[in-house]
Amino acid sequence: MTNSTQFDLRTAPEPRPAPSPIMTLFSLWKETAAWVDGTEPATTEELNAGAERKWTLRDAILALPSTDARDHLAKIVVSTSWGSHDLEDDGSGALWAEARALLIA
Repeated sequence: MTNSTQFDLRTAPEPRPAPSPIMTLFSLWKETAAWVDGTEPATTEELNAGAERKWTLRDAILALPSTDARDHLAKIVVSTSWGSHDLEDDGSGALWAEARALLIA
């Protein structure tokens, strides 16, 4: 008896790697940003708390080293709030040094 269903490894989907620490935080940042930017909070305190969480997540993301270009792009997105603000440099040059290292590696 032969099995007519064969599994071809060449067409099997690649397993998705676990998200990096930056991408894990970025997911939280996206949820928070969507709430802060897209809803009408009931109180000013709620809006301020949401904005503070968004900034705290941004700072945590920027403090971690990028492991790949996707991480680095996440840093640019949180730094500019999806391009709504200019990309500000903290003066250390770290963001650009990391970009150079990722492109040269």
